[in-house]
Amino acid sequence: QALKSRAFWHVSFAHMCDVLVAVAVSTHIMPYLSSINIPRSTSSLVASAIALAGVLGRLSFGWLGDRYDKRWVTAIGFAITIPGLLLLGYIDALGAWLLVPFVFLFGVGWGGPVPLFPALMLDYFGRVRLGTILGLSLGVIMIGNMSGPPLAGWVFDSFGSYQTAWFAAAIIIIIGIVSLITAPSVDSLRRKANRQEN
Repeated sequence: QALKSRAFWHVSFAHMCDVLVAVAVSTHIMPYLSSINIPRSTSSLVASAIALAGVLGRLSFGWLGDRYDKRWVTAIGFAITIPGLLLLGYIDALGAWLLVPFVFLFGVGWGGPVPLFPALMLDYFGRVRLGTILGLSLGVIMIGNMSGPPLAGWVFDSFGSYQTAWFAAAIIIIIGIVSLITAPSVDSLRRKANRQEN
């Protein structure tokens, strides 16, 4: 039933897009900053700061997800990463000070949806087969995990710059947001199930 559900594929694809971008950035952030003459010590500090900002995102978005529609809270998290990616692309032109808002926006936006993914699946499909369903969904998400870093590397090799990769990543996030918000709501599925039972 889960594999036949639009909700399963919409949510899984959305998170695949998010993971693709997150892993691409985390893998290439230090080479990128080195390529635009940011000191390696600063690059390593940025990588650590992204992880710390991600913890803040997890705590705050987990709290929000308990109070509001998890789809929309997750979509907001995805959306927050977009200005972060755009700032990342303009660091070379506008200066290293952009690293500060980038770290906050990208870290919080990347970390925030992490606890909401299993919670969303629980809301949609219940507890009975949750482990199996999460495993199947993570199989879809792993496609993004495996393809993100080589795609970003290919863009750099092809264009001689990471800027195109970061702008393309922002588009991928937008696609993920559309996939997520067009998933059927949990309430609509419950109403449909109730009508079928009656």
